[in-house]
Amino acid sequence: MSVTKPFDAKEALDRMRERTRETRERVAGEVFSIGNVNDVLSEAAAAGLSAAFFEPENPMDLSGTTTAVAMVETLQQAGFLAEWQTRQKVNGEPEKYLRVSWGPDAKAAKSS
Repeated sequence: MSVTKPFDAKEALDRMRERTRETRERVAGEVFSIGNVNDVLSEAAAAGLSAAFFEPENPMDLSGTTTAVAMVETLQQAGFLAEWQTRQKVNGEPEKYLRVSWGPDAKAAKSS
């Protein structure tokens, strides 16, 4: 006969936070991989755009992940304007995404 362990709310909360952190880091690794960043930027430029957008398939905030922070720093050092933006979808949680821009608009925004 098995004995059911009593529910430990603190342990459950800590476990959920850790799972969330791990998933966000994994997804950030996909969204902000060098290959994906190159592809997304190249596709936007080939379409005549001066901005590209990076966001996960499912809404989640990747802005605090190690991978995203490092990529934003790398992009900014290279002269891109990389800024986190939020949009509110109808009947949904706010969604955070990274807008990366270049060209005259990015240069003006960086110098102001």
